[in-house]
Amino acid sequence: HLGAWRGIFCSAGQIIVTSGATEALGLAGRLLAPGSIVHVEEPGHAPVRARLAAAGLRCVAVAVDAQGLNPALLRPDAAGVVVTPSRQYPLGMTLPAARRLALLDWAQRAGALVIEDDYDSEFRFTGQPLPALASLDRGARTLYIGSFSKLLSPGIRLGYMLVPAPFLTRLHEVIGRAGTQASLVPQPALARFMQSGEFATHLRRMRRLYAQRQSALREALAPLVPDWLVPAIEPSGMHFIVRFGPRLAGLSDRAVEAAAREAGLAVVSLSPYFHEAPPEQGLLLGFAGFEPEDLRAAALRLGACLAGLG
Repeated sequence: HLGAWRGIFCSAGQIIVTSGATEALGLAGRLLAPGSIVHVEEPGHAPVRARLAAAGLRCVAVAVDAQGLNPALLRPDAAGVVVTPSRQYPLGMTLPAARRLALLDWAQRAGALVIEDDYDSEFRFTGQPLPALASLDRGARTLYIGSFSKLLSPGIRLGYMLVPAPFLTRLHEVIGRAGTQASLVPQPALARFMQSGEFATHLRRMRRLYAQRQSALREALAPLVPDWLVPAIEPSGMHFIVRFGPRLAGLSDRAVEAAAREAGLAVVSLSPYFHEAPPEQGLLLGFAGFEPEDLRAAALRLGACLAGLG
């Protein structure tokens, strides 16, 4: 799977099975000395900060721009960075090749660990999925984190880490003290599913399905663009961002979220993902779990809800 879909080739001994990305981040954080500085993306996922802080690390945010994380902003004394290069979470942009190489160069010079959170990169709707950052790393500085929760089901609670060889001994020491949370029960069935080729077939099928659902939601929202909503849509993922148009100027996204939920719509505010920089106002709209007709109906309800606010 890693070779075919992510361009990564490694030994079996470098793979550590986890209960998901949250556990993997906690284990990765314990590879670094307590008190060390670790960069995180701004905006970003709050649980990432929580897991790193629990490992005794200092999180220092780096604001992303239209191309994602800028390696030129990373401190030379930082011990690591957590990055979502294939699809920045939550904004969705892809880190370009030049920045990927610059990030790996920074890690080599700083002696830092790059933690690549590759949370849903298999769901790229045009062409093949981009190779992972770890596939470009010749200096063994990138720890790759993957999860089966979005690929199969959240209930499976299985993920994995691809650990650079220089960090393996230390990681086994950490696991020896803390143990691992991954259940053994589903692992043989998942292994057979992958070996049979059905897992790859499933991913290709879901990629086509999610592309159709993204397109359905984008088209259904068109009457609201640009006066009410301004979508930022990449051909990938399971959600996209909409920022507010002039008809919603001055409204907080939390107020819009609350009104939408009153109308029976599950949307998520963008602003809480900003922890240090001034927050942007907008919404995360998920589409992967809904049929096109349901998405079209939801868009109509959202339009009526926004009209009541604006």
